[in-house]
Amino acid sequence: MIKMNLDQIKECQLDILKQVSAFCEKNNIKYYLFAGTLLGAVRHKGYIPWDDDIDISMPRPDYEMFIKSFKSNYLKVHCIENDNLYWLPSAKVSNQKTKLIEDVDLDYKIGVNIDVFPLDGCPADLKLLRKKLCKIKLLQFLLNCKIVKIAKNRALYKNIFIYCMKILLKPISPNYLSLKISLISQSHDFNFSELAGTTGIIIMITKKSYYNNIIKIEFEKKFFNVFAEYKKWLAEIYGNDYMKIPPKEQRKTHHSFSAYYI
Repeated sequence: MIKMNLDQIKECQLDILKQVSAFCEKNNIKYYLFAGTLLGAVRHKGYIPWDDDIDISMPRPDYEMFIKSFKSNYLKVHCIENDNLYWLPSAKVSNQKTKLIEDVDLDYKIGVNIDVFPLDGCPADLKLLRKKLCKIKLLQFLLNCKIVKIAKNRALYKNIFIYCMKILLKPISPNYLSLKISLISQSHDFNFSELAGTTGIIIMITKKSYYNNIIKIEFEKKFFNVFAEYKKWLAEIYGNDYMKIPPKEQRKTHHSFSAYYI
């Protein structure tokens, strides 16, 4: 195997995005640049300089169509719906000619990838929304206990707690927990909800109307889909000063992985 540097990883991710975008447009599947990728497109016309991944989102009906129908010679969709070893409630599209080694307590084969988040409906009633999110957050906590590694740089009492949780959760697979999260996330229909967003891994909920129309903006010298009201979305999720570059100490990635050509 040959280790990939960060530029090579980003080039691989961008190739995946281009192929996914072309497939979606050909098959009338809605997708949008999302989360940090959307912020990067708006603020930097590409990756946030200290970021190292690509996120897109799709309304749940389009997401289901995509994971069932996407075809490629060397790209693969990983999701709980078609792989009982997969551990997340949202999908990834990976390059099968590469290998990704992540800092998680799992033995799962996956290549350099991009994230595909389903957008689900959410109740407008705040009590119902809190109830839904409390259930999801509990399951997310249990899932995190399953996949996080015991680490030397973590406090001893935390490692002991994680170890005990791993023992208690041993009969339950990460896939099962993710399926439960997904079912709760889908409890409100996207098409008939006033609010919508991602709730499986990252929780980002806004008015569903923000997703009604699609425009294109630049990301790494190519143009991709975003929802037309992205400025309102960014202000709600990241604050009104989302165009401001954060302090140096906050400019760091939240991921830990290495990647290789195989």
